[in-house]
Amino acid sequence: MTIEESQKLAKIFETAGADAIHARVEVYTIRKSRRWQTDLGYMKYDNTHFPDVALYPEPPPGLPSDTVDVTHHGAGAWIPAAAAIKKVVNIPVIAVGRIDPDMGEKILRQGMADFIYMNRRLMADHDLPHKLRDGKLEDIAPCTACMTCVAQWDFYEKYPGVMCRVNAALGREKEYELKPAVKQKKVVVIGGGPGGMEAARVAALRGHKVILFEKDMLGGSANIAAVVKGTEREDILKLVDYLKIQIAKAGVDIREGKEATVEIVRLIKPDVVIVATGGRHKDPEIPGIHNSNVLTSQMLHDQIKKYMKITGARLMTKLATKYVPVGRNVVIIGGGIHGCQTAEFLVKRGRKVTILEGGSIIGEGLLKHQLRQQLLDWLEKKNTIIMSDVKFEEITEEGIIISTGESERQTVFADTIITALPLVPDNSLVDAFKDKAPEVYAVGDCNEPAYIANAISDGYRIARII
Repeated sequence: MTIEESQKLAKIFETAGADAIHARVEVYTIRKSRRWQTDLGYMKYDNTHFPDVALYPEPPPGLPSDTVDVTHHGAGAWIPAAAAIKKVVNIPVIAVGRIDPDMGEKILRQGMADFIYMNRRLMADHDLPHKLRDGKLEDIAPCTACMTCVAQWDFYEKYPGVMCRVNAALGREKEYELKPAVKQKKVVVIGGGPGGMEAARVAALRGHKVILFEKDMLGGSANIAAVVKGTEREDILKLVDYLKIQIAKAGVDIREGKEATVEIVRLIKPDVVIVATGGRHKDPEIPGIHNSNVLTSQMLHDQIKKYMKITGARLMTKLATKYVPVGRNVVIIGGGIHGCQTAEFLVKRGRKVTILEGGSIIGEGLLKHQLRQQLLDWLEKKNTIIMSDVKFEEITEEGIIISTGESERQTVFADTIITALPLVPDNSLVDAFKDKAPEVYAVGDCNEPAYIANAISDGYRIARII
């Protein structure tokens, strides 16, 4: 449908007695069956009415500028359509599409719409309207457009319940209501990633005296993820900044750049220790994995952290768009969410990428019925080679030797080989502190590697019961 057709329909609706018009753009894409889509056989098309998803990883060609604004990576993308409808009707027009309060205010003042509609932002923070009214903008929990809320839903499986990366209490508000602690305790949180900061925030709000140790930078691995994901569609650093502000306002004793040794914790004499130090990187057992042309995920994390201490997280994400210390031809070992999003990052920076996965599923961890297929389609269009069921034989100076069930040994030539594999649990600190406090808990990846949403949920859950 064109804008002109929609304007004519809007007039008909107004004449028929409609009280308002909610202007939204829908994008439908026919999907052809692909070999990595076999586990998603039900997908014939997708309904990408979330603008940040519709324009991911890049805006599709041919979108009319009078209908879609592609300049903000989905934020406010449907506003031109709402403005066009408003020109021809006298009833209120409601604008929608990843609009934050600042953008919403501009839309209203410029007369492009009469009402601003929010959906995901109100799941991330039910009190957004109250906080906005009271001028408490820094206290609004940000929606990072991660689509965790949608990822819970599957066509053919039982719905497990809603989940939000930012708001662990979503859908469980009564059960997760924060109540003052019966007894004030001294709580030490080790690790300042999202899970650790959430645990510290909730524990402090309940009245506990909380000390948070982070040996590097607050934000932990979320800062590293932001470098790869960028701050365009999915701004993780907004979440990190929000948690930093909230733990400070809650009165948490923040010891950034300080390591929580056994001796230091013993002197504090805590009642509770919460370990949120993250998982461990494990190098695949491939001959040649330590060659000079290999960049393991641990090495990559260490390098980024080193420079991030100088530049800060947000500037580092900008610098990463210009300088990437890898060759022109890159092989990525790992075809899950880590490998696919690393491939996206590199392809956008002019690299020729090959993804090699030892298992049968490509894109594990990506939102199944939207982001996953769109990213895989996009990578294919960018001439990314994707291979599953690969056996890794040896890494050489020329690249990596592999074999598959379909062929004999072959060399995939590469200047740089990157490992992008899931973390493994690391309970070493839990064991080290288990007799240093009456209560010791593990939160997030150190216990069971997953995603930011799981770490925050863990942190909230533990802090609520201590």
